[in-house]
Amino acid sequence: MMNSEIDYMVTRCKRRTLCIKVFPNLKVEVRAPLGVKEGEILAFVNKNRDWIGQVRKRFQKEGFPFVRTYMDGDDFPFLGKNYKLKVMKAETENVALEDDSMVVYSPVPDTPNYTRKILRKWYRQQAEHMLIPIYSECRKIAEGKSLLPPETFILKTLRRQWGSCNVDGKIVLNSELIKASHGCICCVIMHEFCHLKHFNHGHGFYRLLKELFPDYKHYEKQLKQLAETEFQ
Repeated sequence: MMNSEIDYMVTRCKRRTLCIKVFPNLKVEVRAPLGVKEGEILAFVNKNRDWIGQVRKRFQKEGFPFVRTYMDGDDFPFLGKNYKLKVMKAETENVALEDDSMVVYSPVPDTPNYTRKILRKWYRQQAEHMLIPIYSECRKIAEGKSLLPPETFILKTLRRQWGSCNVDGKIVLNSELIKASHGCICCVIMHEFCHLKHFNHGHGFYRLLKELFPDYKHYEKQLKQLAETEFQ
C-alpha cells in the first residue's frame, strides 16, 4: 500500500486490533483484522507516522542485522544472481524468474509466512534437480586426480555450513547452495572431496584443494558473504 510518505504491506489475520511492525530493512507491515477497511488502515498508519520514522532512524543508526520480510522488494539469490521479490495473487502456487524479478504466485499474497513456505519448497526442488549435474561434473575432475568420491550425495538443509564429509566418506550438501553461483557450488563440492583424503584443514588439504580447484580462495570469499545473509 502507498500513501504520500510511507510504503507498507498489509497482512490480514485473525486478530482484534491493528498493529504496525517495522523491520530492520526499514519495511513496514500492518497486521489487520480480516474485516478492517483500507481507509482505516491508512488512517492508522498516518496516526503513527512519527513513531515509524523514529524506529526507522534507530535501525539506520544502529545497523541491525539483515532480515527478510518476504514482501515485495526483498532480495533473493539464485545461482549467484540476486532477484527482487514480487508476490502476485494466483490460485496455484508457483515461482518464476522474470528478468530481475523472482515472482511468487500465491493464493494469499499478503501473508509473508505463506510466501516463505512457497519459496522454501521451490528452492529445495531446484536444489534436488540442479545440484546433481554439478556434482557429477566435479566428480569427474576429482577422479582424474586419483580421488574416488561417492557417486551420490545427501541433500540437507544445514544451518551453519555449506557441506560436510563424515569419516565414512558420505558427503552432505546444503540445499541452500542453490542460491550460490556455479563456481561457489563447485568450490564446496571440491572442498568436501578433499576431506576424503585429508580430514583436517592442514597443508596437505589445501594443496589438494588448490590442485582440484585453483580459484578456491576467490569463491570462499563469495561463500562467506552469502553466508552472512543466508545463515540466520
